[in-house]
Amino acid sequence: MKKISKEMKEQLSYSLPTAIECTLTTFIGIIDTAAIKPLGSTAIAAVGAMVVVINLVYLFLQSVNVSNNAMIARLKGKKDYESIKANTGTSVILASSLTLVAVLFTLLISSFLPRVFRVDSMCLTYLYIRFIGAIPVAISSILRGHERTLGNCKKIMKIVILSLTLNTIFNYISIKLNYGIVGIASSTVFVDFITMFITMYISKNTVKYVLDKKILKKLIPLVKYAVYERVASRGGNFVFNIILSRIGNIEYAAHVVVMQIVDAFANFIYGMGIGITSVLGINLGRLNKEKINKTKENINVLVKNMMLYFPIVFLFISNVILPLLLKEKQTLIISYKLIIFAALQVCLHCSNTISMAILRANKDFKEQAKIKFITLVFIRLTFSFVLCNTVFGIYGAWVTLVIEELVQIVLLKKRRYELEIHNRDEINNFNKLEEISI
Repeated sequence: MKKISKEMKEQLSYSLPTAIECTLTTFIGIIDTAAIKPLGSTAIAAVGAMVVVINLVYLFLQSVNVSNNAMIARLKGKKDYESIKANTGTSVILASSLTLVAVLFTLLISSFLPRVFRVDSMCLTYLYIRFIGAIPVAISSILRGHERTLGNCKKIMKIVILSLTLNTIFNYISIKLNYGIVGIASSTVFVDFITMFITMYISKNTVKYVLDKKILKKLIPLVKYAVYERVASRGGNFVFNIILSRIGNIEYAAHVVVMQIVDAFANFIYGMGIGITSVLGINLGRLNKEKINKTKENINVLVKNMMLYFPIVFLFISNVILPLLLKEKQTLIISYKLIIFAALQVCLHCSNTISMAILRANKDFKEQAKIKFITLVFIRLTFSFVLCNTVFGIYGAWVTLVIEELVQIVLLKKRRYELEIHNRDEINNFNKLEEISI
């Protein structure tokens, strides 16, 4: 058996705990779905639609989060820990402010959402309660990203495991007491507050809560393009779900549940990508050519293994979970057909997510936004609208998702090659300056 190198161990120490953490975060949504299973497809579709809305609202805090992580990874490479404190503190304030604005705007238009998605009005009850935890989610998300980048990935993973456990317990109690959707949403919010207090406590010595104008000036351009990327991604997904919700409750419920399982895998892959962004960003901050090349070799090994094994694991887990989540036989049959397309999408998504992580490590948020916009608007929305209104129905949506991933692979491969040349020139110039100073 081949021995794992020191560099690969370092990479896995960042990526694996973060991947597990991100996956467990998704399972909170799956637990909510399982809890409302007795209420049938109508309730599942209603909650699923509102999860899409909540994800759209959280795009601002996620944009600040990835931007802050990219910045403090470079600062860690330079060992500038005082700047890291102020950088994260500024990011917390910015993320909380943007999230509050997004919540208030969504509340203004919320009365239209049941008609837009064609779901039951019970969805608004779930949405309003979940919004109570919006600011705690913003604060804890930035602080978790901060701690991960500093290398405390296992500690953050344990916090998420605690949150998941508490959420499961509270959901069980809510169902036993017949609180329904109100109890399930309230349980999640209560856990959001607990998570916020814990993350604030563990990061009290590494974060300084100030609004630094100099940091804000560097942060906002990155956040701007990260927002563009997420507006394209979340907004595209919002419209995509509206298109699918009009096919019918049974088909849409099957899609929602399969997509939740896909999201669990996508979040695991995304977590692996966060670790790659951190390690590569730190080494780019050091301008260490040898370590950068070794990190890239490790990335290629990880991607090959993920593309090979993840679709197989996905199919196995889906066959186990689907009967637990779906009540109606017809919905279950449709979901079994969808997982074939979903497994192929998971395979391709491994390559694209890691490539996006490399772009973030290079703070190349502008190009990332451009690629996302092209593939989401011109591929996903156009193709899904056409295919879903033909004999393909709900299956046309998943054919579209596969095509979208294939187009992304081509565009990202080209951009990664351009970044390779740029990084090589930057390191050579740095080495020349070092020789002159000596």
